[in-house]
Amino acid sequence: MTELGQLLKERLINLSGYFRHENFHYKNTYDFILMEGKVYESQPFTSEERKQVLKRIKSLNGSFAQNQCFSNSGKLAMADSKEKIKYIEGFIFKKESEVPILHAWNEINGKVIDITLINQFGEYTIGCFESDIAYFGCTFQTSYVRQMFSQKTKSRSLISDISDPDNLWPVLRKPFAK
Repeated sequence: MTELGQLLKERLINLSGYFRHENFHYKNTYDFILMEGKVYESQPFTSEERKQVLKRIKSLNGSFAQNQCFSNSGKLAMADSKEKIKYIEGFIFKKESEVPILHAWNEINGKVIDITLINQFGEYTIGCFESDIAYFGCTFQTSYVRQMFSQKTKSRSLISDISDPDNLWPVLRKPFAK
């Protein structure tokens, strides 16, 4: 694990102690990610992975809204009929920041695809990412993503979903079924 990845994990551990949802399996979103997620390492794509991802991106016209990571990542995962591109939700951490940011991205074979956060070259993050960023997240099954996104009128986090007042934070209530 990189030094920045370790720092992100330490920040999540610290934040997980601040509050607790009563009668929930996970104390909060930070606790959920710590228990169910993993730190992602920067890794290059193979030519086949790159081809497959770019094909999916192109099928969605390659235009994704700024600041809409949940929607963007959900669309990309749901566009992959073979379900090799997965939806990930968790936290990113930038070196100059003090607080992890709730974020969504995708993965293929454990490698990051971030179509919302544009890299220093003005491109999507595909595989390798800048050394001043760390990703820590959990994979959601595409069928669950499809079900949840079809019920929502706005793009929201699956982890911190408060759209139904009678079922706040549904992912945190019981043990996560991958």
